[in-house]
Amino acid sequence: IITQHVDQLKEKLGKSKDNTLVVLVHGFNVEDGTEDFNFLKKEINAYKTNDYVYLDVYWDGNTAGKLAAPLKTIWGTAQLNSGYVAMALRRILAKIDNNTKIKIIAHSLGSSVTTGALFNTYLKFKSPPADLIKENLKYPTSNARDIKLGLIAPAIPGENTFVNFFKRGQVHIN
Repeated sequence: IITQHVDQLKEKLGKSKDNTLVVLVHGFNVEDGTEDFNFLKKEINAYKTNDYVYLDVYWDGNTAGKLAAPLKTIWGTAQLNSGYVAMALRRILAKIDNNTKIKIIAHSLGSSVTTGALFNTYLKFKSPPADLIKENLKYPTSNARDIKLGLIAPAIPGENTFVNFFKRGQVHIN
């Protein structure tokens, strides 16, 4: 699935004059980010005439929905899911050409997805699962030269998220 998405993105980027990938990631408690993503794309396109390629990241943010459990009971699972989704996004971004400009906009817990895609963030978890640590160390981060990250109301645990910020692409365990 990842290879298929990467191939489609590469094809679209190859036809793009701007050679810019815009990644949109929704946050926690979102059932369907389509409306928000479409709004953002419309606003971005109205602001600047461009030929951007968009990647909408839909993930299981464990929405509380109308009949679901209280938010506090699903928050921990949503945080953990964000780590696994980050690894899938990391695998996609790592295969995109290094000269592609990448712009990422994330909301709330989507910020956990995007930071985890760009650098190792498993230390933000009190007890990170061994398989998540293994994935962090197995998959390289993107080597793109131009990455811009916009976090809207980021739901991330502060400094623990950024412990390995300068150790991207390196195997490092604290």
